[in-house]
Amino acid sequence: GQVSVRTHIEGVIISLSEDLIFAPGSAELQPAGREALDDIATVLHTMPNAVRVEGHTDDRPTNNPDYPTNWDLSTARAVTIVRYLIEKGISPSRLSAAGMASYQPLVPNDTAEQRALNRRASLVIIYPIDNRKFEVNLLPELDAIKSPITQLGQ
Repeated sequence: GQVSVRTHIEGVIISLSEDLIFAPGSAELQPAGREALDDIATVLHTMPNAVRVEGHTDDRPTNNPDYPTNWDLSTARAVTIVRYLIEKGISPSRLSAAGMASYQPLVPNDTAEQRALNRRASLVIIYPIDNRKFEVNLLPELDAIKSPITQLGQ
Protein backbone atom coordinates (compact mmCIF):
# COMPACT_ATOMS: atom_id res chain seq x y z
CA GLY A 1 0.00 0.00 0.00
CA GLN A 2 2.96 2.38 0.08
CA VAL A 3 3.83 2.12 -3.62
CA SER A 4 1.38 1.98 -6.49
CA VAL A 5 1.93 1.83 -10.22
CA ARG A 6 -0.68 2.74 -12.79
CA THR A 7 -0.84 3.80 -16.39
CA HIS A 8 -2.14 7.14 -17.57
CA ILE A 9 -2.49 8.83 -20.94
CA GLU A 10 0.81 10.65 -20.27
CA GLY A 11 2.81 7.69 -19.05
CA VAL A 12 3.39 5.32 -16.17
CA ILE A 13 2.80 6.80 -12.72
CA ILE A 14 4.63 5.46 -9.69
CA SER A 15 3.08 6.86 -6.49
CA LEU A 16 4.87 6.71 -3.15
CA SER A 17 2.94 7.32 0.06
CA GLU A 18 3.98 10.11 2.40
CA ASP A 19 4.54 7.52 5.14
CA LEU A 20 7.22 5.88 3.00
CA ILE A 21 9.17 8.91 1.89
CA PHE A 22 8.57 11.91 4.16
CA ALA A 23 7.73 12.66 7.77
CA PRO A 24 4.49 14.64 8.12
CA GLY A 25 5.00 18.28 7.16
CA SER A 26 8.60 17.66 6.07
CA ALA A 27 10.48 17.59 2.77
CA GLU A 28 13.40 15.55 4.13
CA LEU A 29 13.63 12.03 2.69
CA GLN A 30 13.16 9.15 5.11
CA PRO A 31 15.55 6.15 4.86
CA ALA A 32 12.79 3.92 3.45
CA GLY A 33 12.04 6.58 0.85
CA ARG A 34 15.68 6.66 -0.20
CA GLU A 35 15.61 2.88 -0.64
CA ALA A 36 12.48 3.06 -2.79
CA LEU A 37 13.96 5.85 -4.89
CA ASP A 38 17.19 3.85 -5.30
CA ASP A 39 15.15 1.02 -6.84
CA ILE A 40 13.28 3.46 -9.08
CA ALA A 41 16.54 5.14 -10.17
CA THR A 42 17.90 1.71 -11.18
CA VAL A 43 14.92 1.28 -13.50
CA LEU A 44 15.14 4.86 -14.82
CA HIS A 45 18.77 4.25 -15.83
CA THR A 46 17.53 1.66 -18.34
CA MET A 47 15.24 4.05 -20.23
CA PRO A 48 15.48 7.48 -21.89
CA ASN A 49 12.06 8.81 -20.86
CA ALA A 50 11.49 12.18 -19.26
CA VAL A 51 10.25 12.02 -15.67
CA ARG A 52 8.03 14.55 -13.91
CA VAL A 53 8.08 14.37 -10.13
CA GLU A 54 4.87 15.60 -8.50
CA GLY A 55 4.36 16.41 -4.83
CA HIS A 56 0.81 16.07 -3.47
CA THR A 57 -0.69 17.01 -0.10
CA ASP A 58 -4.05 16.78 1.58
CA ASP A 59 -6.19 19.85 2.23
CA ARG A 60 -5.10 20.43 5.84
CA PRO A 61 -2.82 23.35 6.78
CA THR A 62 0.87 22.45 6.97
CA ASN A 63 1.48 23.98 10.43
CA ASN A 64 5.14 24.35 9.48
CA PRO A 65 6.71 27.81 9.13
CA ASP A 66 9.25 26.39 6.63
CA TYR A 67 6.33 25.44 4.35
CA PRO A 68 3.52 27.90 5.09
CA THR A 69 1.22 26.49 2.39
CA ASN A 70 0.60 23.12 0.77
CA TRP A 71 2.01 24.62 -2.43
CA ASP A 72 5.32 25.21 -0.66
CA LEU A 73 5.40 21.73 0.88
CA SER A 74 4.40 19.82 -2.24
CA THR A 75 6.89 21.70 -4.40
CA ALA A 76 9.72 21.26 -1.89
CA ARG A 77 9.05 17.52 -1.78
CA ALA A 78 9.12 17.24 -5.57
CA VAL A 79 12.39 19.17 -5.74
CA THR A 80 13.91 16.99 -2.99
CA ILE A 81 13.14 13.87 -5.02
CA VAL A 82 14.50 15.42 -8.23
CA ARG A 83 17.74 16.35 -6.45
CA TYR A 84 18.04 12.83 -5.04
CA LEU A 85 17.54 11.27 -8.50
CA ILE A 86 20.23 13.58 -9.90
CA GLU A 87 22.58 12.37 -7.13
CA LYS A 88 21.80 8.82 -8.31
CA GLY A 89 22.92 9.67 -11.83
CA ILE A 90 19.66 10.51 -13.58
CA SER A 91 20.28 13.32 -16.06
CA PRO A 92 18.77 16.64 -14.92
CA SER A 93 17.64 17.23 -18.51
CA ARG A 94 15.16 14.35 -18.10
CA LEU A 95 13.66 15.62 -14.84
CA SER A 96 11.11 18.22 -13.81
CA ALA A 97 9.40 18.98 -10.50
CA ALA A 98 5.81 20.05 -9.91
CA GLY A 99 3.96 20.92 -6.72
CA MET A 100 0.28 20.03 -6.91
CA ALA A 101 -0.67 20.96 -3.32
CA SER A 102 -4.08 19.46 -2.51
CA TYR A 103 -5.62 20.09 -5.92
CA GLN A 104 -5.27 16.65 -7.49
CA PRO A 105 -6.53 14.30 -4.79
CA LEU A 106 -6.99 10.60 -5.49
CA VAL A 107 -10.00 10.51 -3.16
CA PRO A 108 -12.02 13.11 -1.25
CA ASN A 109 -10.26 14.49 1.84
CA ASP A 110 -13.14 13.35 4.07
CA THR A 111 -11.37 11.04 6.53
CA ALA A 112 -7.88 10.60 7.98
CA GLU A 113 -7.41 7.47 5.86
CA GLN A 114 -8.40 9.26 2.67
CA ARG A 115 -6.20 12.27 3.45
CA ALA A 116 -3.30 9.84 3.93
CA LEU A 117 -3.89 8.45 0.41
CA ASN A 118 -3.70 11.95 -1.03
CA ARG A 119 -0.37 12.75 0.64
CA ARG A 120 2.04 11.27 -1.86
CA ALA A 121 4.78 11.86 -4.38
CA SER A 122 4.35 10.61 -7.93
CA LEU A 123 6.93 9.98 -10.59
CA VAL A 124 5.39 10.22 -14.03
CA ILE A 125 7.52 8.35 -16.56
CA ILE A 126 6.37 10.17 -19.66
CA TYR A 127 5.68 8.24 -22.84
CA PRO A 128 7.89 9.45 -25.69
CA ILE A 129 6.18 11.55 -28.33
CA ASP A 130 6.59 10.37 -31.89
CA ASN A 131 7.42 13.68 -33.58
CA ARG A 132 6.49 12.29 -36.96
CA LYS A 133 2.87 11.91 -35.87
CA PHE A 134 2.52 15.02 -33.74
CA GLU A 135 0.31 17.68 -35.33
CA VAL A 136 -1.09 20.96 -34.14
CA ASN A 137 -4.16 22.40 -35.81
CA LEU A 138 -4.30 26.14 -35.28
CA LEU A 139 -7.57 27.97 -35.51
CA PRO A 140 -7.76 30.30 -38.53
CA GLU A 141 -7.87 33.24 -36.13
CA LEU A 142 -4.41 32.30 -34.88
CA ASP A 143 -2.78 32.33 -38.30
CA ALA A 144 -1.61 35.86 -37.57
CA ILE A 145 1.01 34.50 -35.16
CA LYS A 146 2.82 32.96 -38.14
CA SER A 147 3.60 36.45 -39.52
CA PRO A 148 5.90 38.77 -37.59
CA ILE A 149 4.45 42.01 -36.29
CA THR A 150 6.34 44.76 -38.08
CA GLN A 151 4.70 47.89 -36.72
CA LEU A 152 2.93 48.74 -33.53
CA GLY A 153 -0.07 51.03 -33.33
CA GLN A 154 -1.62 50.26 -36.72
